[in-house]
Formats: sequence, C-alpha cells, structure tokens
Amino acid sequence: MRFCVPFVAALLAAPAFGQTSAMPDPGRPSGPPSGWIADAKTGCKIWDAAADPEEKITWSGECANGMADGKGTLQFFIGDKPVVRYEGDMRNGRADGHGINIEPDGGRYEGQWRNNAADGFGVYIRDGKRYEGTWTNGCLKQGPDELTVGVTRESCGFK
Repeated sequence: MRFCVPFVAALLAAPAFGQTSAMPDPGRPSGPPSGWIADAKTGCKIWDAAADPEEKITWSGECANGMADGKGTLQFFIGDKPVVRYEGDMRNGRADGHGINIEPDGGRYEGQWRNNAADGFGVYIRDGKRYEGTWTNGCLKQGPDELTVGVTRESCGFK
C-alpha cells in the first residue's frame, strides 16, 4: 500500500508542500507562483514548493521578517474552500518542529517536521490504519507500505 500525504490538498496525488533545492527570495517578484504564498490580511509568507494558482492561506501565529514563525495555525484554501490545515511550529515560513497536518479526507500526521517534511518521530493515521515511526526527510517505509509527508514518492526512492 502506498500513501502520499500532501501538506496542501490541492494536489492530493502529489505533495504540494515539499522540499526543493532552490528556494527563492520571498521578496523577489516573479511571474507564476514562486512557492511563497502570503496571508492576504497579514502579509506573512509561507513556502509551498508546488503552489496552486488558486491557493490562499491564513496564518494565526507570529510573523518574523515577513515569514510565518513560531506556533500557530496555517489554513490552506483552494479558492474559498478550506483544504489542509497545519497546527504547529513554523520557522522561516516552513513547517519545522512539532506539528499536526489534517487532511480534508480525515488523514492526519502528528509529529516532528523539518523544512516542510515529516522528519523524526511521527504518527500518520488514515482510514483506520496507524503508522508510527521515525520519518526521514518525509519518508517512512513499514513492510510493504511506503508513506510520504511533504515530499514526493520519487524523492524517497519509492516507485
């Protein structure tokens, strides 16, 4: 069984809040979505490597240097429809520390995050199945099950 847990539900088949090697300057203007998304009310930004053009966010926590920082709630929307919600620690606009990611279909990951990916001890529950263990760069393999949180299957070496 294969599970791919996106941080944003915009692309349920591929994680939308994954890591990339090049993270542009949040202050630099660009054409298509750069990955930096700002809360329309506060201007506070978060990084989403695969931002949907219809994606919007709200962030309830602190904002340091224009980026989400500290504890808070990050709600993602596609258009006006709420999708994934993250409750927890952010650092420099990225999930980092302890957090809970709640998907619209009921899937839930709770545990450690680093640079927008599950990293460290965490528990993922979906459809009544529970997976717990030490995640590495968003990847967890338990027997035949391959799970990702915040990254692509390919980046984990899963086929």
